[in-house]
Amino acid sequence: NHGIERHPSFRIFAAMNPPGDGAGKKDLPPSLRSRFSEVFVPELQSTQDLLLVVKAYLPSASPTMLAELVDLYREVKQLSDRDMLVDSAGSRPVFSLRTLCRSVRAAAELRATQGFSMPRALLEGFALSFVTPLSGESARRVTDLAVRRLAPKLHKKDMENSLARPPGSSDDARLWTLVRPFWMRLGGHREPEDWSQADAQHRGGAFVLTESVRTSLRSLARAVVAGGGAPILLQGPTSVGKTSLVEYLAARTGQQCVRVNNHEQTDISEYIGTYVPAESTSEGVSSGGLVFKEGVLVVALRRGYWVILDELNLAPSEVLEALNRLLDDNQELYVSELDERIKPHPSFRLLATQNPPGAYGGRKQLSAALKNRFIQISVSSFSRDELETILSVRASVSPSQAKLLVEAAEQLRVHRSQTDVFSGKDSLITARDLLRWAGRQAGSKEDLAADGYMLLAERLRRAEDRAVVQEVLAKVFNVSVLPASLYQNEVEASRGASIQLNGELGAPWQLGEIDRLVDDDVESGTAASAGLGRTALTSALRRLFRLVGRCLAN
Repeated sequence: NHGIERHPSFRIFAAMNPPGDGAGKKDLPPSLRSRFSEVFVPELQSTQDLLLVVKAYLPSASPTMLAELVDLYREVKQLSDRDMLVDSAGSRPVFSLRTLCRSVRAAAELRATQGFSMPRALLEGFALSFVTPLSGESARRVTDLAVRRLAPKLHKKDMENSLARPPGSSDDARLWTLVRPFWMRLGGHREPEDWSQADAQHRGGAFVLTESVRTSLRSLARAVVAGGGAPILLQGPTSVGKTSLVEYLAARTGQQCVRVNNHEQTDISEYIGTYVPAESTSEGVSSGGLVFKEGVLVVALRRGYWVILDELNLAPSEVLEALNRLLDDNQELYVSELDERIKPHPSFRLLATQNPPGAYGGRKQLSAALKNRFIQISVSSFSRDELETILSVRASVSPSQAKLLVEAAEQLRVHRSQTDVFSGKDSLITARDLLRWAGRQAGSKEDLAADGYMLLAERLRRAEDRAVVQEVLAKVFNVSVLPASLYQNEVEASRGASIQLNGELGAPWQLGEIDRLVDDDVESGTAASAGLGRTALTSALRRLFRLVGRCLAN
């Protein structure tokens, strides 16, 4: 055994962020660090240097306009450094030279492919990098600054104009679709479809384009069109449609979309692939060897699919580190098992979603360097009016019922914020809960309140929490909510002796039928044939029968 002699031309270079700059950044041991010739690289701050950078991307822009862009960048960066801006997680956004370069690169792309004027292209590019990560007042503040500096004469309605025809010749028109105000190239993996159009089940479509959804969709479409293939991160509260938004846009553009659901035990092999036993031959004889089966990410890279990494901040650090080269401007993935560097297909896009860290259990804070590699989009919660619209369209409930459901949810949220009830991740009253509630198609206020109690209260452990739900439902729906009565028998002789499994499940009258069957003489075989020969219908079992039955029926 002997060592490998170093080639005279061999050199090793290393780069890292300072150890205190974010999650997962640790200091190197002095014994290792001292072996390097260390050079500190400061942030680019000189106005003259910044002008040189942006001019390289936009040589046709006027010097005055580029100077305004650089001054705007410096102003917004100062606001962020002074903790005067926040993102959707309530954290300070990190803006860097990469953010600025991405902004001007997007402006150049929008000029070339969408025919935008220079002021509008600069404004759209700046919004892509600096506005969409922010939430609420911060986003409005930066938008106002950008409009005043970059496009003071541009009318708001002009921002929604698009080319009359898609880019390219008339022969290519069928290869594009308009997602206002951007023309997007079709993927060709499947037939494009618009889920917001009315269908047999939903009078307004399966996907409801409310005002906030349209805003998020516009930001997402811009990031896909002008982001230069950079990864995209959607961050926002649970059940605001982050994943659905990506899937909707993929369907509109005919793109194949695949998902990876991250968790604390996610392994890199789920992304890259792993060795599996070789398939049997045509004669049914196994070769006994192993072959490498490519993972979902490698397949998507080769074929040009869109990949959604759900719950990104639940993935282990080693998984995120393995994706670094793909997230960087290099945009390539090295697969050691194949000894191959894979460059992404032009249609490939990497999109990720996550809930804000801190507000949800198990979510970790991503390092500033990692988040900065993404085009970040803040997805906000639905307003009351939007929730009512979504419930009316998706669940086909009346506007008055939708209003009551949303009012109940709002009052429960108020209780949660003012007291310690509903503590824990399972207590959130989300849009998903409301859709499930409305989907039970209750006909009266009494039935609506009963379904609400079974959905929201019966998942809570503490009796005082359930009492709060009961009180709110009684107040909003103006009915008496008596939990014990939900699980009592209501015998209807006209139903006959058999449980109609093809009808409503978990109905009170069915408990009466089961009572009668159990009370029958076991020797006669009636109860035994129904599987109830040794069943004790305790109050707990009656409750579970009703709750599970309602879930199965809806």
